[in-house]
Amino acid sequence: MNDHSTLPQPGSDDWLVAKLTEMLDVTEAVPADACDAAYAAFAMGDLDRELAALVFDSLESSGAPAMRATGTDVRLLSFANDNMTLDVELHADGRTLVGQLTPAVDAAATVEVEDGADVPLELDEHGRFRLAVDDGPIRFRIPGHLVTPWITR
Repeated sequence: MNDHSTLPQPGSDDWLVAKLTEMLDVTEAVPADACDAAYAAFAMGDLDRELAALVFDSLESSGAPAMRATGTDVRLLSFANDNMTLDVELHADGRTLVGQLTPAVDAAATVEVEDGADVPLELDEHGRFRLAVDDGPIRFRIPGHLVTPWITR
C-alpha cells in the first residue's frame, strides 16, 4: 500500500507549485550555464574569508624613493587575511615574480592572468616561489586559503 500523505493534495498551494514546476521544467528548462553560474556563486560563499588585503606596497610607502629609476628596481607587496600572508616581489622586467606564502601550505596555488589563464604556482616546503608570467594584471589564488585583488604592474 502506497503512503500518499507526503504528496501535495490536489488544489493545495503545494500541489499548484509542483505542477507549475513540472510544466516549466518541460517548457522552459533552466540553461546549463545559469546553473553553472549559480553553483559558482554558491562556491564563493567563503570568499570574504579568503580575500587578502594589501597591507604594504613599496610604491605607496612614505619616504620611499621613486621606484622606476632603474631597471633593477623591485616592487614589494604584502597581502594578508586572517589565515596567511603573501609577500611578493614584482621585478622590473615585468615578468618575474618571487615571493613567499606564510604559513606554507600544501595546496594547489595559481597565478591568474588577465586573459583568464591560470599559471600553476609551485610552492616549496617553506611556501616560497619564483616564476615568470606575461606582463599585465595578475591575481594570486590559493583555494580555501587566500585570493588577492588584481595587481597591475
